[in-house]
Amino acid sequence: MRTEDLVSRGIPEKIANFLLSHFQGDVERIYMVLNSLKKDIPVVKLKFSFSLYSGIALVFVNLKAKKVDLVRAYISVSPEITKINIEMNWFDIISKVSSEYRTLQIDPDLSAKAEKLLLSDAKFVQTLIKVLSEDKTQLDIKRFLYTYVPLVFGDPNTIVRFSIDRTDVFNFYKFLKDAKIEMPESLRFLDDEKALTTISISDISIQPILSPIDGITAGSIRAGNEIYVKINDTDEVSRSFVKGDGITLGRVVAVQELENDRLLFDVEIGPGFLGSFIIKKDVKIRTKSVILPEKVDTTYVSLDIQKTPPQDYSDRSQFEEDTVEREKDVSMVFWIVNILLIGVGVATVLILLLFL
Repeated sequence: MRTEDLVSRGIPEKIANFLLSHFQGDVERIYMVLNSLKKDIPVVKLKFSFSLYSGIALVFVNLKAKKVDLVRAYISVSPEITKINIEMNWFDIISKVSSEYRTLQIDPDLSAKAEKLLLSDAKFVQTLIKVLSEDKTQLDIKRFLYTYVPLVFGDPNTIVRFSIDRTDVFNFYKFLKDAKIEMPESLRFLDDEKALTTISISDISIQPILSPIDGITAGSIRAGNEIYVKINDTDEVSRSFVKGDGITLGRVVAVQELENDRLLFDVEIGPGFLGSFIIKKDVKIRTKSVILPEKVDTTYVSLDIQKTPPQDYSDRSQFEEDTVEREKDVSMVFWIVNILLIGVGVATVLILLLFL
């Protein structure tokens, strides 16, 4: 698999390169990740008739950004448009309307006006996001749409039908690119390599790798430092990222102070994929500068690990020099102790021989 193959599926190049590198070109694992992405963009498909007009509208709701990213409306004086089955996939509906645009007698001006009405009604947008994000029942959504859509169009006799699809961010991104539709603000980060390191497409469940002896205190770690974390096998998305023992190197993108000497870490597993964990300031975490042992403690610790103030190792070169010096000191003490033990042993043997 090549980078171009993933880019053609609507995946930004930086993310495509990361997936290929992280999974070493394993196509099955890469598709496992893509198929595990949450479909957190519901597409509300509305079919309605009012006065002399009928139409179909597709409302794309970005639950993560809590915004309506796009509305596509098709209003016609012909009742033929009501024969379109809105139970079809949203993309197929758009394709069908596009191919039969003239036959269906779509009015572009009325369609644009309907789109503007649905986007500009703040109460409609806010309530729609709420009923979708709270996983309300189909009946709750039905009551809301059947009551409020006629108010938006200003005609109480409006007849409404609806159906809901869900899509993920990459499919939606590809559709916008192919259709040459202006990218909504909530998705522009996908085209910004810098923003990809701070905004998450999908949250990964992680925990830090602790190292009480030679780790670095959490309070000394800053944004930009690299630390070892374990990806938890707790949900489908996180599970798809696990390889081997699940331990991987992540880059800290933000550190936030909380109450009771605790810190909230945001860690980049890869561009667009972030994880978070909370830990006490004085707990030591294993960083890139230290070689991982065969077995490590991957549990959380809430008790105090040390009583002395943490030493600041934000300067990595200084940390590495200190590590080398500690190893020299330990080695010298080891040899001195061994020489003393040998000397004591020889003296003991001589004394015994003398008295015998």
